[in-house]
Amino acid sequence: MTERHHRALWADRVDFEVSGRGARAFLSRAAQTGVHLWTVRCAAEGYVGRAAGTDIPRLRQAARMTGAELRLKDRRGPGRFLERAAARPGLLAGLVVFFIMNWYFGGFLWSVDFGDMESARQEVFRSALAEESIREGCRINEEILRRAEQTLETKLTDTGWVSLNFTSGCLSVEETQRQTEAVQENGEPRALYAKAAGEVLAVKLQSGFAQVVPGQYVSQGQLLANGQKADREGEAVVQGASGMVWGRMEKVYTAAQPLQREATIFTGDCRTETSWQLLGYTWQDAAEDSSGEEEAATEWIPLRLGRIALPGSLCRTTYWKKESRTLEYSDTTARNLAARSCRLQLLQEFPDAQLEEQTLSFAEKDGQMTCTAEYVFCADMTQPGDLAPLETEGTTG
Repeated sequence: MTERHHRALWADRVDFEVSGRGARAFLSRAAQTGVHLWTVRCAAEGYVGRAAGTDIPRLRQAARMTGAELRLKDRRGPGRFLERAAARPGLLAGLVVFFIMNWYFGGFLWSVDFGDMESARQEVFRSALAEESIREGCRINEEILRRAEQTLETKLTDTGWVSLNFTSGCLSVEETQRQTEAVQENGEPRALYAKAAGEVLAVKLQSGFAQVVPGQYVSQGQLLANGQKADREGEAVVQGASGMVWGRMEKVYTAAQPLQREATIFTGDCRTETSWQLLGYTWQDAAEDSSGEEEAATEWIPLRLGRIALPGSLCRTTYWKKESRTLEYSDTTARNLAARSCRLQLLQEFPDAQLEEQTLSFAEKDGQMTCTAEYVFCADMTQPGDLAPLETEGTTG
């Protein structure tokens, strides 16, 4: 079957009638130009027949050249669209290939959309997704996404809710920050005692019965607020003490800093390993020999051609070398480190401490720099303890 006959199978069928002195010559001319004619027979004034709709221009040209009169009658068939498609089979083939390619390549991850998420947060999510084998160039399905959502919500403790949506090669990442609210436990009723000796500056209780007033000096362990009180009949009214008693205190802390110590530090040398992922395939550079202790830092870089995202990514892991060395501190450095340790002791015992005065003294002995720090500071001086006995009538706080 010739190409013209093949296209004619997809075309409409047109009935025609030709008459006049050039009617016979018309049939010959049409056949010479490649027009396929069906059911040609004699009629009262000439001939009638049938041809493909795609050959109408050739029929009209043959009629003009032979002087015959051509009349087109009924036209039946699939329509002119299929006629044009049959005349250009490459369009149909290209359309089929386009849909196949769109379906196949659309299953790969081309880009990740983090929305308005900050850059530092994006790197955290990108690393967490890479641990779940989700990165540009991989193939994704619904099961992988749901499993990754559950894992991310478990790993990222500061995230309340994670949503991963994959559409046409783009992965959209959404999250909500976890919101925590401190809930005061209703445990056993407690009293508040002085953590250290000092002057009471302010009493701010949420509950309980104050036993001190501003301007009063208290000793360490003294009752500041009780969680119970006797009513007129001598029965206990329980109201667990909570809140803050702000006071001015003085404390002394001591810390020793060795002038030499063994430590593991970075040497400045590093090596890099690179792997590529494209359309589900992975290529990795030859790994270098490693020796000694190292610390790794991994970076995931999406592949792009200008502004066009590609279904691939580059993983670059840098290994920083470390080694043990003996560190020697100067007197000034050792003093600063020892003073810092004293300050940390203060903040560990009184996290809200506001320093007013400090006196530092140093002594070097047996390869150590010892710091003695005397602090005058303001802070919450309370610590919880058991309920104090009920006050008897006439007793003052």
